[in-house]
Amino acid sequence: MRPAVFAHIRTSAVYCLADPYWKKRIQLRVLLTPNLAKKLASADERRDNRLNRRYPFRKQLLADLAAVGFAPSARPIIAKVFCGKGFHNVQALMVAIDGGDHFVRISERGQITTSIGSCPRELQPHLLLRAEPTVVCDISNAHWIFLPLILKNRLLHISREPGREKYIADGWREHDHLINLLSAGDFYRSSCVDPEDDAERDQKKNILNILLNTKNEDCERNVLYCRIRSEFPITFGIIEDIRRGDNRNLSKQLHRFTADAIAAALLEAQRDGIAAIPHVDALICQQEDQQRVCEIIGTQIFEATGVCCKVGGVRFSPSISQENLATA
Repeated sequence: MRPAVFAHIRTSAVYCLADPYWKKRIQLRVLLTPNLAKKLASADERRDNRLNRRYPFRKQLLADLAAVGFAPSARPIIAKVFCGKGFHNVQALMVAIDGGDHFVRISERGQITTSIGSCPRELQPHLLLRAEPTVVCDISNAHWIFLPLILKNRLLHISREPGREKYIADGWREHDHLINLLSAGDFYRSSCVDPEDDAERDQKKNILNILLNTKNEDCERNVLYCRIRSEFPITFGIIEDIRRGDNRNLSKQLHRFTADAIAAALLEAQRDGIAAIPHVDALICQQEDQQRVCEIIGTQIFEATGVCCKVGGVRFSPSISQENLATA
């Protein structure tokens, strides 16, 4: 049904039994040796140990999830949600928090999903971690800040080919220009006719994120897309190459880059003794740890892309030693 893909996506091949097979009921009886029967009894424990070795943050993350709760102010909101259409998500959330039935899953693209991932936006400000109020340290324009990394990877690959000196030189100049744009001000406001108009800013944000994962032929009919592509022709030429076979290919790479940065930041936060819960492109932590967690995430993004991004609404500013190290 689908071939295996390695590299940054790492997806397994998918097979499907044909009609003559799956419509039949096949009963198998397996006789286990005493040693295999013993291993079967401890299968869940051994599986957890394997996952903890593969994902070093998992064991501590499960312990931190057990310390998640709701402030009393959340109960009226929960009662109201139970009367609405989206009560199934809240029901699963309450079973996890009040019943201690937490889980941690890592997708094929590296994205960490936890039992509180379904927490509605209106309930997030009422989350407690170790009985303390929490904040969400999220990455602003998360997918766009990884475009310099995609451009850099292509330029490094092309550098092995003879006769591409001009393309490479133009590409590195565009790379620096893109980093400067993403590292200063509000990226979405830079595309607005009136940068002070919040409504226009939200509209441009939605349009730009849709365009990033839209088919090439549809993007070519959009004036905003054509304007940005004319400013960064090499970058968007690479993007269109990636999307040509399947427009979802770009989002797969961007999800992988984001997930790797969040996973690395989570592990570093745990080493500092900070309780943190991953949530898509963010980490949820206690309010007193907000500054440190934002710095950790910003450092991971800077080391991967060179962009001084906004985390939790605060622009990351690298120290001189970090900047020299990244340049070297």
